[in-house]
Amino acid sequence: TTASLPNAQTGASYSQSLVASGGVPGYTWSLTAGALPPGISLNPAGALSGVPTQAGSFSFTLTVRDANSTTASRGFTIQITQSCSFSVSPGSQNFTVNGGSGTLTVSVSGGCAWTATTNASWVTITRGSGSGSGSVSYTVAANAAGGASRIGTITVGNQSATITQDGGTQGGGA
Repeated sequence: TTASLPNAQTGASYSQSLVASGGVPGYTWSLTAGALPPGISLNPAGALSGVPTQAGSFSFTLTVRDANSTTASRGFTIQITQSCSFSVSPGSQNFTVNGGSGTLTVSVSGGCAWTATTNASWVTITRGSGSGSGSVSYTVAANAAGGASRIGTITVGNQSATITQDGGTQGGGA
């Protein structure tokens, strides 16, 4: 017998088949208390399916009836989390050997929280977290005299911006 149900995300397809044991086969499932998450439905064969449209915690009771009309009920809770979609622009920025500062624009669906990270020790994120759309501020250190050009990334969610820096000799303007 199904003991619990997996959680889900808004906008993502959800499908779960309920299982009953004992009794006489010929099971019929129904919702007997509470409410299913918006976008999810239950068919009499015990299939929960759909695309959740609202985040939250949803508690409900399902009842199964066997071929002899014997019933059993169980309470369930499904947590629906907000699906987050991120974009970062511009997708790349180039700096001279002297370094400098830059800003990336972060666009986020659903007001999700985010934190920017970098894989480059020469890039320092000076403002890099928020909730919903916002911006990332960062600085790029000067490249050592005679240093080779270098490439790093700043990542927000599953989106990255490429930061490149010229190699060569320091001097002149930024």
